[in-house]
Amino acid sequence: MTTRLPKFCCPLWSIALLAIALAGCTGTLPASESGTPKENTLPPKIAPLFHQTKTVCFGRFMIDLPASAQLVWGPMAVPYKMEVYPGEGPTIEADIKAKVDEIASKKHNFEPSMLVGVFDSINPDSKIVVGYESRLDAVFVELYSYIRLGNTAFVQWIPRSGQGRDDGNGKWILDKTLHKKRVAYLLSIARRLRLRDENEIPEEHGVCIEEGFLAVPLDDRSERIAIGFRFPEFLDVTLAVETRNTERPSEDDTLQAARRAGRKAADEHGLGALYGHIQTLRARDRTIGEWKGAEALVRLPSSRRIREGHEFNFISPGAANDLLRPHAHIMFYSGVKDDTRGMVPPSLTDDEAIALWDKLTSTIRVRPVQ
Repeated sequence: MTTRLPKFCCPLWSIALLAIALAGCTGTLPASESGTPKENTLPPKIAPLFHQTKTVCFGRFMIDLPASAQLVWGPMAVPYKMEVYPGEGPTIEADIKAKVDEIASKKHNFEPSMLVGVFDSINPDSKIVVGYESRLDAVFVELYSYIRLGNTAFVQWIPRSGQGRDDGNGKWILDKTLHKKRVAYLLSIARRLRLRDENEIPEEHGVCIEEGFLAVPLDDRSERIAIGFRFPEFLDVTLAVETRNTERPSEDDTLQAARRAGRKAADEHGLGALYGHIQTLRARDRTIGEWKGAEALVRLPSSRRIREGHEFNFISPGAANDLLRPHAHIMFYSGVKDDTRGMVPPSLTDDEAIALWDKLTSTIRVRPVQ
């Protein structure tokens, strides 16, 4: 079982292209209306996509999509990093053994081996594996929670968990039992995790993840969800959304800050000359659902490295400690091939791309719960 790479273009994971596009955006307009564009106002090339639709959930939110749309999940943490392996549930026993053997085979300077222990989880096929982070000390451990639900394997990872505490008199002491608290926490997550069909919209508090649903309240620690959408009718077009909770929203989390960072990054990549040729289609403040932020819709010119194409971005800095108003970033590309931007001519005109963007993004909202 290996860590999977993102399967769609996402500028949070490949920041250079995002930076170039944002650097070309100028101007601010009044906030847009939040209503969903009517089907009869859509361009003829876009309207047929929405004759049949489906609603899917991601994190604590949901979006309406063409029925043909394909979901591509990216990195997620609830609250720790979670990897999902559809169809690999039957192999999880071998994966657990391989991890245990890998850790146990390494020597530790002060312990019998790097392996701390293997703990039971929610069923016989699921285990929690704990090992030391370094052979040089016994202060930090890493925990791996392997969960099998049907044919799906879930793996959650806690890196660098400390085993030190205050003795009550202001003195730090090593406590080699502290990892058991993290084991208990990972076990509680496994107990709240269940399988979920792609089209199921749960009615309880919690987080929709790939293949599953984690029933956790709104006061949970932290969450990060990334998901992308592909459209068979337009193979070069992708839409991606990433959300993460924030404790202190700041100017650094805004679209304007991204533009400033973008100019610097583009200059460093020798692409500053492209600025004068970037076409800003729309740049304005905007509210999507409960997310207040700004959007920038641009068309990038061709260069020696990439073809022309659309790159749209919306960023909301979020609200402090509010899982329903996280830092949110929505991204849209045209001209994508083999997960690489700027490889083919865009299949959509400017008006068609904007119409598709508006139709999709205007349906993003908080998933209602009972």
